[in-house]
This record gives sequence, C-alpha cells and structure tokens, in this order.
Amino acid sequence: FLMGVSAYYFFRDGRRILEELERLVPLSTRHFQTFCSEFAQTARALSYGTLLTGLAQGLVGMLGLWLVDVPHAPMWAAVMTLGSFVPIGGTALVWGPIAVVLLLRGQTQEGFFLIGWGTLVVGTLDNVLRPRLCSARMSLHPLLVFLSIFGGLSVFGMVGLLVGPLIASFFGTVVRIYRRDYL
Repeated sequence: FLMGVSAYYFFRDGRRILEELERLVPLSTRHFQTFCSEFAQTARALSYGTLLTGLAQGLVGMLGLWLVDVPHAPMWAAVMTLGSFVPIGGTALVWGPIAVVLLLRGQTQEGFFLIGWGTLVVGTLDNVLRPRLCSARMSLHPLLVFLSIFGGLSVFGMVGLLVGPLIASFFGTVVRIYRRDYL
C-alpha cells in the first residue's frame, strides 16, 4: 500500500522532487545527473529482467503441467507467472499444491515429476535467467547482480529485489565517477 501511494506521488511530482534533490544534494550537476541516469537504467533493467524471467518461468511451468496432463495448464501458467514476482515461494506457490494434489490422488509419478520439474527447471531458471537479463542492460557484472538480488532480499525482504541491485548500481556509479574524475 505504501509503495503504491509513494509511486503515485513520485509519478505525479517526480520532476519537482528531482529538482529539489538536485539543489539539496552536495554534488555537481554532472555527478547528480550521472547518478540519476544510472538509477533509471538500473530500474529499467530490473523491470525488464523480472518481467521476462516471470514469463519464461510461466512458459516452462506450463510445459511441465502439460507433461503431467494437468487441466487448465495455461491458466495455471499465468498464475505461475504472477507468482514469480513473489520472492519467497514464487512459482512453487502454484506448482507445489498441484503436485501435492497429484500425490494425494495416487498419481505419484506425475506428482514427483512436477516437484522435480518445478524445483530443478522452473526454480533454477529464476536464479540463472534473472541476473543475466538484468546485467545485460546494467553496467554491473552478472555475479554482482545475482549477489545484490539475494542480499537485497535477505536484508529488505521483497522490496530488496529492487533495492539490492539499486544499491550495487549506486556503488558502481560512485566508483566510476571516482575513476573518471579523481584518478
């Protein structure tokens, strides 16, 4: 709720807030604009990487559901895509209960297959694809993006998916400004 209200005011008054920040922050205009540019680039990269990773997990999850003949697989894949935005549990919040239902119905092969598919294929896709997609549009190494995503999650919770890489990007910008202007 707080993020939604904040986003509304940032979109509405963003330019004015940015101008006031520029006056208050003790940096040259050039350095401030470098930080703003890096911040915007990082935010776009994270949005792009998160969205494409969610879509990929939904598609791969749908394939697993089709392989075990789960009814309404496209609908469950859409729910899985949305679930991929939840950092703890994610897509497992969808395929996990489906696998349990299959096991309870006596479809043990299908249930265990879906558990394996969800864990090894769908779950691993998030850990491999998201850092690569995000780092491709950011000026950070994929390992640093990977570590900053999980570090952000552990420190800030769900918001850490965005905050962790933004902090890493901020630090990288400080290093680049220092190298360019002071070394």
